[in-house]
Amino acid sequence: MLETHKGFAQAYLAGLHALIANGRLALPIVDPLSPASRFGIRPRRSVELIPYGFQLTEPRPSVTVIASRPLNWRYLFGQLVWFLSGSESLDFLMYYNPAAAGFSHDNLTLCGSFGRRIFGADRHNGQIAAILKLLKQDPGSRRAFASVIAASDLLAPTRETPCNCGINFFLRDGMLEVVCLMRAQHALNVLPYDAFLFLVLQQIMASELNVGVGRYVHFCSTFHFYEDEIDAVQKTISHGASEIVLPAWSGGLEALDELIEFEAVLRAAAIANDLNAIQMIVEPYASVADKDLAHLIRDVLCVIALKIVGALSSDHASVQSLQKLGILNCDLSGDTL
Repeated sequence: MLETHKGFAQAYLAGLHALIANGRLALPIVDPLSPASRFGIRPRRSVELIPYGFQLTEPRPSVTVIASRPLNWRYLFGQLVWFLSGSESLDFLMYYNPAAAGFSHDNLTLCGSFGRRIFGADRHNGQIAAILKLLKQDPGSRRAFASVIAASDLLAPTRETPCNCGINFFLRDGMLEVVCLMRAQHALNVLPYDAFLFLVLQQIMASELNVGVGRYVHFCSTFHFYEDEIDAVQKTISHGASEIVLPAWSGGLEALDELIEFEAVLRAAAIANDLNAIQMIVEPYASVADKDLAHLIRDVLCVIALKIVGALSSDHASVQSLQKLGILNCDLSGDTL
């Protein structure tokens, strides 16, 4: 039986409620390769449900606004473009989240990258490309499954075993339905970031297939938070959560290719501290009036780059665009971007 909700914020809070009401204590994980034990430094017991799942009847990419613990939107959108690019580069993700270094086994890559595993090193010849081809040829197929976890994750473990097992795509009644299978899902801190990835992916694939967006199902073998987080969970439930629904994606894979290229040159300019280059890169998009999801993501990436080079100001077009949506407040000194 799946919990059914209209949007993600409802599902997020309901999952925390379910854990408080029905979760049971699990033994601590002691594996020194697992972040659950803080890599062997501090094993912790967890409160978990086995299994747990929810479905969204009107899935849309959204920024979850959690009153008691704001999301790091720099990481939210940065991880998204890293995922969609099919990258496993540590340097790429560290630009958005320096803490990613703690999860690498070789200080060069993040071998558990969902994006690398489903898109491949060449996005045009990986599993997602094959699934799109399959569904165009055989819309009723039940074989459109992108595998993430592999036997090697068990046989030759590293510090980054994927939490995602795989993603199933179905074309039903002219809509793209998605079933996301999670090996393990941290309900408090990680779920809003994970769900964001898969909801945007559903949008992109529906756009490429020229179909509507159907149900999104998120099914977890273990759904949990850690025992020492119970106060934070109760505070999150008490203070509530809402969501800023983002515009739909348009342009399919072509728009994705353009976004990935835009991000790469923008990131290089920011790393080089080249403000002139940043301004030249973002200028063609600044005057777009009716922005779809790809354009909105560009705005976020632009604001991140400007903040990195110390040139962020409230009168920039990208800042104003995001403030209208409620993604940025008037105080640009915070650390959410």
